[in-house]
Amino acid sequence: MTEYIKHLDWILDQLKWVELKIKVEKCEFVKPEIKLLSHWILAEEMIPDLSKVAVIKAKFENCWILKMDKAWKKLKKRLIEAPIFRHLDFTKLFILYINISKKRVNAILA
Repeated sequence: MTEYIKHLDWILDQLKWVELKIKVEKCEFVKPEIKLLSHWILAEEMIPDLSKVAVIKAKFENCWILKMDKAWKKLKKRLIEAPIFRHLDFTKLFILYINISKKRVNAILA
């Protein structure tokens, strides 16, 4: 606790030195945990606020499901319609996607 008091004293001195003031009624001291930027900061670790994580995850999953459903429908439509393959159009830009690992090299020309 004495280390904490020394650190707090140093911070308050620094604020005074640069002529900044704090509102004591808005400050909280000697707390075992604080919430900051959607995270809980504990003595030994920092963890995300699980309620925020759940909301973000739900929004992401809903968005992902809608995008995947749309992509799946588009893929099914393209696979059953002719032509599936066509000749290259050299007037259009080619994009080469490459994925390299220790075992293989994958590439897709789009």
